[in-house]
Amino acid sequence: MTSPNDPRMPHTPRMSQRAVPPAVFWYVIDRMKAWEEEGILRSRMAERLGVNPATVTDIFAKLRGVGYKTATGMAEALGMEWSDFQKQAEAEYAARGKGTHTDPLVRYPNLIKVLELFAYLYDPDTVALAKGEAFKSDSDLLPDEWQKELEALDARVRRQKRMGPELLEAERKKQRRENDELLRKEAIARAKRQAEGTPETREDEGKGTGKKR
Repeated sequence: MTSPNDPRMPHTPRMSQRAVPPAVFWYVIDRMKAWEEEGILRSRMAERLGVNPATVTDIFAKLRGVGYKTATGMAEALGMEWSDFQKQAEAEYAARGKGTHTDPLVRYPNLIKVLELFAYLYDPDTVALAKGEAFKSDSDLLPDEWQKELEALDARVRRQKRMGPELLEAERKKQRRENDELLRKEAIARAKRQAEGTPETREDEGKGTGKKR
């Protein structure tokens, strides 16, 4: 497969940047979520992508963005040429519709202005996360409010880097437990909604099993 750093690829200097374009970011995230729904372990995902298991964990925990190594690993895992991978990512991204984009480049113009002016103040990983999916604000904040959000995110990123391997792994385990608990609650809520369905719905669901509900 052609690598994005191959001299034959166009715009090679841009490919050397850590963060991928929004379309590629969302395509990789969507594929990883699909793998998880299929029951594929994150350790297996890491093998497919050619990255460390910690990288996969951090992406799911929103502690880091998607870099080109992960993106090219996804393209290889899907058996796609890089150019075809990009085209597919862009097509799916466009299909989301202008009103449904969630990346900061579209939703938060004030954030982007702050990053353009003050990116040098923050850790590169902080900037990458800010351009990814780190923030969940319903609306664009004022510039000074975004600066406070970035300072908090930057403090967390730098703390992660200062932590030793054991403490970092403990925090990741805590994040995984929180994620598992959230999934458990969602499963319980989903089962409750199904149990509270209409009698006709429950009867139709039981036809395929031969059981009466």
